[in-house]
Amino acid sequence: MLALLIAAPLVLTAPGDLSPSASLDAELSAELNAERQRLRPWHIAFGNIAWASTTITTILGVLQFRDRFGRFDSESNTPCARGNAIIPSACEDVPLPHAISATIALSMYTAVFSIGAVMPDPAGLAESPGTYGRRLRRHKALRWVLLGMMVMQTALGAISANLNDFETRRAIAGVHLGLGLATWSTMFATGIYGSLLAY
Repeated sequence: MLALLIAAPLVLTAPGDLSPSASLDAELSAELNAERQRLRPWHIAFGNIAWASTTITTILGVLQFRDRFGRFDSESNTPCARGNAIIPSACEDVPLPHAISATIALSMYTAVFSIGAVMPDPAGLAESPGTYGRRLRRHKALRWVLLGMMVMQTALGAISANLNDFETRRAIAGVHLGLGLATWSTMFATGIYGSLLAY
């Protein structure tokens, strides 16, 4: 009798009784993992494009700041005023090269962020205690920081482009440039963590 009482729970929870549920869980996990692997190349591709366009935007921003404001010169003594701007279009009300590049960068990063947000994690890698888990958590945290920076960059760019006072415009543009360099650095760090996750 004692043997039957001990064996009863084992019989009631035998593998054959749990196989339908276990099979469903395994099937769902496999589907989610397949979805993750399907999204992963797009996440990487858009991330690379976002980084490249952000790099171009940052370079154009540095040159544009030099052309428009010089080295803290008066408005009449800037490269734009003297007619020796590196990028002549930077002297226009709407500097198209910088604006177009920034729009592409923001669009690509929005795609990267969206894909990362919907990418499933059936194995719970983001909560794992190992090195991979720590890298993934930092990567996911940096994407929020980067999103905030990109939004602030867009706002500062729009504000500085619509100011009439030269000194105020230069001050806002200086903050915009500094934040742009910080944004590029943050995106570079995010990309490094993303690259490490591939190995």
